[in-house]
Amino acid sequence: MQGILNLLKLLSDKSRLRTLLLLMKKELCVCQLIEILRLSQPLVSRNLNLMHRAGLIEARREGKLVFYSLKKGLPEEYLMILRVIEESLQGKIDIKSDLKNLKRCEEFINSVGRCDVKLFRAFMRGKKKAATVAVNLK
Repeated sequence: MQGILNLLKLLSDKSRLRTLLLLMKKELCVCQLIEILRLSQPLVSRNLNLMHRAGLIEARREGKLVFYSLKKGLPEEYLMILRVIEESLQGKIDIKSDLKNLKRCEEFINSVGRCDVKLFRAFMRGKKKAATVAVNLK
């Protein structure tokens, strides 16, 4: 029971909940989460640290970048809670915006083939030059 209570405490924060819902969909690095969620780096890093220590997510290093994903092998009751929350929040504005930004993130990665923090930031903020450079890098 304590594990479920800890999960619910973690999910009681809107930014952590949004982060976890994204990580249920795709492995992401800190810079991607910052741009998708439009949150500060310290807040995103703190949330990731809390969720990692709680055993909800796992980290994988690739060069200088650390990628986070939902931990494999989570208890079934955790997954059920997460699915219920995900389903109930599907149409909400913040979640729709996050999913739209996630799609743009995937488009960037598909066109560039890697995570380039500066180009990605410019791309996500709609700067035409960055979008052109990203497409030309393909």
